[in-house]
Amino acid sequence: MGKFAVIDTETNWNDEVMSIGVVVADSETKKKIDSVYYIIVPEYRVGGRYSNALQFDEKKACVTSRRQALKEVKEWLDTYGVRKLFAYNACFDKKHLPEYSGYE
Repeated sequence: MGKFAVIDTETNWNDEVMSIGVVVADSETKKKIDSVYYIIVPEYRVGGRYSNALQFDEKKACVTSRRQALKEVKEWLDTYGVRKLFAYNACFDKKHLPEYSGYE
């Protein structure tokens, strides 16, 4: 059974990633399997257009550094065998997350 992920980032006023959300779904049914959400420190403190949308609920969000978040997301995607990433604004997210250029 194949899986894919949809990723979304929000940036601060300095054009730095301040949050990353990812959902893994089944390729056949398109139903959600799992999701993760990271708020990036210290970048979120700068503020940005969508700062008021950041969800600090500790059951939903992990607040950590960019390096740690990207490492954990990659490991998490690997556990599901995800090789394809989709995004609502793919050009924007690809530019801001070059670390994930190895995914389709």
